[in-house]
Amino acid sequence: MNALKWGLEIDFVLMRYLRDLPKDLLPHTLAVSYGAEEDDLPDAYMRKSCDMYGELGARGVTILYASGDNTLVKHCITDNKKFLTVYPASCPYVTSVGGTRFVDPEVAAPDSSGGFSDLFPRPDWQENAVNPYLDALGTRYTGLYNSSGRGVPDISAQYYNYLIVDDLMKRPIGGTSASAPVLAGIIGLVNSALIGAGKSPLGFMNPFLYSGGHKAFQDVVDGGSRGCGEELSSTGWDAAKGWDPVTGFETPDFEKLLSIAMQQQS
Repeated sequence: MNALKWGLEIDFVLMRYLRDLPKDLLPHTLAVSYGAEEDDLPDAYMRKSCDMYGELGARGVTILYASGDNTLVKHCITDNKKFLTVYPASCPYVTSVGGTRFVDPEVAAPDSSGGFSDLFPRPDWQENAVNPYLDALGTRYTGLYNSSGRGVPDISAQYYNYLIVDDLMKRPIGGTSASAPVLAGIIGLVNSALIGAGKSPLGFMNPFLYSGGHKAFQDVVDGGSRGCGEELSSTGWDAAKGWDPVTGFETPDFEKLLSIAMQQQS
């Protein structure tokens, strides 16, 4: 068995294990900081594993995936001459996490990956959020992306300047691999509060997010992802009012998010 196939099989083993756990042992929030370009993965694997994420979401598990780093900056063009998108972040059943930087004002991180899936169509719950961005984009990048694909990311957190301890040494890190667990911590607190109040956790949270939960997120309208290797060095997705393919709905206000979740969850 080659290394890629072995790695994909391990994914299925883990997801089956989680899916089959008793309810009282099932985690309600997961963050994952790995991914690969859709262009490098078998379609059958992506469809099957995405469906399994959906099964976990239906059981009350909120799954957050990093949207990736530097996809537009380094090597964004696929063999089909389209912008790359990262999976599993492109799976509609996970909440994908992009990155921002600074605070006043907060802007999109230039290395934060996003875009539109070539494999997964855009879900109905995402249409009203994504269409205004595409309308404003017009014919720019026509043919370089799938205009009917699932948009990535959904939300964001700070991208740079996290301090970790590695081999007993402190060092700074960054990336959506750091942004995703930060947001998982925030969503985990919301889920814990919901459970404590006798309500259901958010589980598959994208319909909640796009139907009103996004009102708890602070809009980032400046900056964008930049660069596309030597082929299209001036290209990139711009941040914009509302949803955009760099930061999604941007960064959360915890108190507002908790309030909306308490009102909407039963």
